[in-house]
Amino acid sequence: MEKTDQKPLQKEKRTRSAGRIAGMAAGIAVGVLAAAYLAVCIAAAAGRTTLHRTRVLGVDVGGLTAQEVRDKWQRDGADACSGEVIHLTLGEETIGQVSLSELGVSVTPQEAAQAAWNAAHGGNFFVNGYHLIRSWFGETQAAVRWDLDAAQLSQRAESLSRELSCDPVDGAYRMEEGKGDGFYVTKPADGRTIDRDKLARALHQAVTTRCLDPIECVSTVTQGKALDLAAVEREIGGEGKNASYDRATGQVVEGPARAGARDPRPDHLSHRYQGGAGKGAVPGRAGAVHLLCLRHQRPYFQRSEGRREHQRLRGQQRRKFQL
Repeated sequence: MEKTDQKPLQKEKRTRSAGRIAGMAAGIAVGVLAAAYLAVCIAAAAGRTTLHRTRVLGVDVGGLTAQEVRDKWQRDGADACSGEVIHLTLGEETIGQVSLSELGVSVTPQEAAQAAWNAAHGGNFFVNGYHLIRSWFGETQAAVRWDLDAAQLSQRAESLSRELSCDPVDGAYRMEEGKGDGFYVTKPADGRTIDRDKLARALHQAVTTRCLDPIECVSTVTQGKALDLAAVEREIGGEGKNASYDRATGQVVEGPARAGARDPRPDHLSHRYQGGAGKGAVPGRAGAVHLLCLRHQRPYFQRSEGRREHQRLRGQQRRKFQL
């Protein structure tokens, strides 16, 4: 009598049964999901309001009827256009901004309502179901159609180019007598001129394409003139000369001190600049350059102990400073 092995056949039957069960389960899952999505599509098609968390230029119009959207936009639409801005940059610096309303952009209540409605019902039956599901998890930004006043945009671009431009600043100085720190220096600074035509074209493209990303301005740089130290030295210091103080006459006398004349120090103030011409010397070129380079925005005289008096010759004039 012949013997047969039944174990391989039983194992194969069990494998086929498990595969059929998995396929049936997958089919049932797909059917359930399809039925659920179909129900969502039906609900989206039957809806008469906008999707929840729908925004038009930042204004929340979610869950409203078309008439309610128009009414709300009538109240808040102007502020919405003013709140949407385009930043203007130069390099890595933001130098200004301009709003849509300044550029002549306007949105009517009808356009706002239509944009909000299209965000929920602008596609076909199945696409609208997808939009409804998406609205459960995030905001919906409605793409609104707006009107543009090209003449107003051009005028605003011209005024912006003037506002964002600046004149160069040349290096300068000023002196205020009677103050211990009366020497002031203005550092030079570069100026810039914003290209008006390129700015106008960039703004027009941004508005027409509804791309509100920052705009890089194009400018021409004008350098400020540096302070001419030699000219300042000539104006401040004049010609360096030796001088001494004659206590007998109370006058400052040019030339070296006469025999018997008393040294004005320590009762008087004298300059101690590098390159000075001796005691009581009035600072010439070396003194003025030393002053400007090493004592920026500092007094151009020194204080010693007690009350001091310094007299300086400048051309044919004499000036007297009390400390």
